Amino acid sequence: MTSAGVDVRMPGVDELRAAIADTDRDIVALIAHRLDLVRSLGREKSRCGVPTADPAREAAVLRSVASWARAAGLAEEPVREVFWCLIEMCRSAQLREQRM
Repeated sequence: MTSAGVDVRMPGVDELRAAIADTDRDIVALIAHRLDLVRSLGREKSRCGVPTADPAREAAVLRSVASWARAAGLAEEPVREVFWCLIEMCRSAQLREQRM
């Protein structure tokens, strides 16, 4: 839109927004896949009598993603925050499944 209210098409912007939406959809699918794997892991942990929470493993994951972020030229802390949210989501999913 211009200041006169005329609709101006921005094909490059529209294409980029569509690509971002596709990427976001892929990210959501990967999160869902990670949760499926974590639920399977939780069942295996339960079968073996292993506690759900594994702070050492969580710390190792956070160290790994920080390293991958650094290698990709990304700021480490925001990536760690995203993965900390994923870890919490996955731990909650494991605990919910154990209560069933």
